[in-house]
Amino acid sequence: MHGIKYTKLVGDGDSSVHKKLLLGKPYGNMVVEKIECHNHLYRNFYSKLREISNKTRSSSKNIAIPVSLRKVILSNIEKLTTFIKMATTYRIKE
Repeated sequence: MHGIKYTKLVGDGDSSVHKKLLLGKPYGNMVVEKIECHNHLYRNFYSKLREISNKTRSSSKNIAIPVSLRKVILSNIEKLTTFIKMATTYRIKE
C-alpha cells in the first residue's frame, strides 16, 4: 500500500515466519534478515529452569529428578541466566 519493504525481522526463536518469508520471496531476490530477540531467549531459559526445578519426574523417560539437583538449579537460576546473557553478548561481538 505504501511501498515499504521490511529488510529485518525481529524473531523470538520460532523460525516459521522467517522460513515462510524465505520461501515466499515477497520482495523478489531481496532477503529479509532475521534478528533474534535476546530478551525472549532469556525469559524462555529462565522459565524452563523454573519448570525443571519444580518437576519431580522427567516427562520423557519417567525418571525421578533428585531433590538435591532441583535445589541446585533453583538456587543458581540467576547465575545461569547471567551466564547466558554473557555468552550472547560475546557471540554478538564475535
